[in-house]
Amino acid sequence: MIPAARHQQVQELFRTELGDEPLPQDGALGFRPLQQRRDGMSSSVLQQRLTELQEARLVERDAEEGYRLTALGKGASDESRGLHRWSELWAAELDDVPAEAAGAQ
Repeated sequence: MIPAARHQQVQELFRTELGDEPLPQDGALGFRPLQQRRDGMSSSVLQQRLTELQEARLVERDAEEGYRLTALGKGASDESRGLHRWSELWAAELDDVPAEAAGAQ
């Protein structure tokens, strides 16, 4: 079982993650290309998020190539994509239920 503090930390990281597919599954990206992928996110916010992800061992920095996902980061990315696919199915299911019926359930 995950200690409550660790579970909360993981939830917070996912709330403040960099967005959809910020880093490739294989390979690395430098700071500027990452910033461009995030539609010009401020450098201070991006640096803070990258630091948090490095501290959580989800991202590592290679001085020559830039930032890359660790094995843990790749696993988290895979799980996140699965949850995203499920949430799309769930939303579609909710859209199929008339509002009156949804309130009665």
